[in-house]
Amino acid sequence: MGRASRACLWLILSGALLDCSIKLGLWAGAVHWYQLRYFTTLSNLLAAIYSLWALLRGRDRTPPLLHGAALMAVLVTGLIYHLLLRGTFGGFTPFTLGWLGDQMVHTAVPVLMELDWLLFIPKGRSTLWYPLGWAVFPAAYSAGTVLIARTGRCLPNSNTPYPYPFLDVWALGWGHVLRNAALVGLAYLGLGWGLVWLDRRLAE
Repeated sequence: MGRASRACLWLILSGALLDCSIKLGLWAGAVHWYQLRYFTTLSNLLAAIYSLWALLRGRDRTPPLLHGAALMAVLVTGLIYHLLLRGTFGGFTPFTLGWLGDQMVHTAVPVLMELDWLLFIPKGRSTLWYPLGWAVFPAAYSAGTVLIARTGRCLPNSNTPYPYPFLDVWALGWGHVLRNAALVGLAYLGLGWGLVWLDRRLAE
């Protein structure tokens, strides 16, 4: 593995661990375990696992499904934030610790993962089945979120146990939530197949 390739993996690992530690409150002397109920935090932890695995075992021994799941998760995290939530979510004072964590988790790590894929991952190896494997992570997250919410324990500064409005069974009801989950799932798969198509085009 070349120096540039290893450097990119180290940047992903250090960036993901830094932003997750900030989100979890470790720099403030308290652990906010509830942050693990957010897809944003978990997607960055998955990116950290991928980069650590690749550094320790080598890229050739890194499962494509692990890499693809991490890449897709942080891409969706970044896209949703910048396209839908940037103007309504956050509110951190610029250049504070909270602002740094917000920028790292939603922008820096997704961009680094994209560069890692573009520059260092061999192209043309993805199959049409891969997106189904990549979608296991968000599917498991959604199911886990609903199960945890059944305990009734609300998130801090919230009147609901659901971290995202589109999954809020209390507010929307099961029918609406299931439709939302199906639409998000289809969009996730569509993005995955778009990534496979781009992978094949870049291999030509």
